Amino acid sequence: MFITKIYKMILSFTLLVVLFLPNSAYATSESEILYQRGNSYFDQRQYDLAIANYTKAIVLDPQYIKAYYFRGLIYNEISTYDLAIADYTKLVELKPNVAEYYLTRAYMYKSIGENALASADENSALELQPQLKFNLGSIKPRYSTRPDLPEAMQQFYPYYEE
Repeated sequence: MFITKIYKMILSFTLLVVLFLPNSAYATSESEILYQRGNSYFDQRQYDLAIANYTKAIVLDPQYIKAYYFRGLIYNEISTYDLAIADYTKLVELKPNVAEYYLTRAYMYKSIGENALASADENSALELQPQLKFNLGSIKPRYSTRPDLPEAMQQFYPYYEE
């Protein structure tokens, strides 16, 4: 009897939360689940499934920075440079003050021979972070080991040394 009352109270509370919680809260939560699932597929190198989950997360939350970031890295890895560049262009639109996005996009532009666009992005990055030191003629991302990322992601997560 007591357990039934507790169960009914929990069910009632859950129903109230579901009825009165704004839709955007669902989108954020569901997009985070999709993003995490994408990370799992990414770690298993199942890129098509990772892309599908990142894309669904972006549909639910069009400003989901991390989903664009890793989807763009996958597109770059599978040599779909136009889509990789599109994702990094979106990142630059959403967060124009992050030098890393310009540098990564510059690297992608160089991959397809768009040296003028790469140079413009390199200059934008230097304007944002003048302390960056790299050879503008041969920019390449370096890869870090971040324990908070799945193993497969660690090799793709670029950073730049001073």
